[in-house]
Amino acid sequence: MKGFKLSLLIQAIFCFMVLTACSSQSSNSSNSSNSNGSDPTKDNPIVFKTTIQTPQVASMSKGFDAYLDAIEEKSEGKIKFERYYSESLVKSADVVDALSAGIADIGIIIPALAQSKIPLNTFGNVPAIFENSWPGARAAYDLYEQMPQLNEELEKHGIIFAGSLGVPSTYVFTKDPINGVEDLKGQKLIAQGDHGIIAKELGAAPVSIPSTEAFEALQRGTADGILFNLTMVTTYNIEQVASHLYKLPIGGVDLLIGMNSNKFNALPDNLKLIFKEVAKPHADDFHQIYQVEGDKIALSKIEQANGSVTETKAEDVEKLKEIAQNIIWKSWVEKSGADAQEVLNKYIELSEKYERENPYKEE
Repeated sequence: MKGFKLSLLIQAIFCFMVLTACSSQSSNSSNSSNSNGSDPTKDNPIVFKTTIQTPQVASMSKGFDAYLDAIEEKSEGKIKFERYYSESLVKSADVVDALSAGIADIGIIIPALAQSKIPLNTFGNVPAIFENSWPGARAAYDLYEQMPQLNEELEKHGIIFAGSLGVPSTYVFTKDPINGVEDLKGQKLIAQGDHGIIAKELGAAPVSIPSTEAFEALQRGTADGILFNLTMVTTYNIEQVASHLYKLPIGGVDLLIGMNSNKFNALPDNLKLIFKEVAKPHADDFHQIYQVEGDKIALSKIEQANGSVTETKAEDVEKLKEIAQNIIWKSWVEKSGADAQEVLNKYIELSEKYERENPYKEE
């Protein structure tokens, strides 16, 4: 009897050991499956900190948000963005350093503010290249696809290209109506950098005043006008003090969406692909938000302010281009490195191509 009880005890212990081993194997198998096949971002999304210089209500921010929204949607919640507006995370001049250090993960780089760090990537600030948002953004996207030198310059700072925002052309806004560039002589125009050079060459007196102080300067009479694009005019309420628009196409600007390369490289391949899938067609969304909707609001406010809109003369456009080509383009090539002329030539070619193909030209 004792032998029988002992036999039962041994069998029970053996069964317990087998069950424990099976349970452990099942658990290990489950863990192995999680590490190799499951999606760790399903319940814990990857969060990116973003930075932009404009307020949340501004057209620029709305355009950037459309890009971020599209990525969140395509990732099905696996990617989320913690959004900082109005330079609340990083000052515009420090975005390159902030992205390099991981203070911000993705943000808008204004290349002109980082000239010493990424000189070749400032091609998008060269004036009199493109006028409309869509051609500018498409030209810039293609340029990064075709010119590895641009990406290599960014990679030195731990940054990758994640898209472009094509800001439409700057024009001339003044207190009194302008019928041609001859009327600009002696006018004190708020303009910085290359735009200041253009203003001076057209006979005006450039005044270097930050955009945030432009309204007060125009109101006080420190300036007679400003070089601005339509949407930015209404962002700063400039139409209330300088409501007359002369549509001299001084040129648009391509802003760079940059991303911390370590953050990007840590993503699974399927999530990496989403950024590229969104970047190229985003030119359409940004054009609609910034240029179509933004310009419509701006023109309405100009009308309400009893302003005027004067189309440019062909000879004035030719004079502008001559100034840009002979002075500014040449200077940019000289100071931007060995590949600058090749980059500029290709950028001009692509911009002209997309201006011809622009599906929104009649809007």
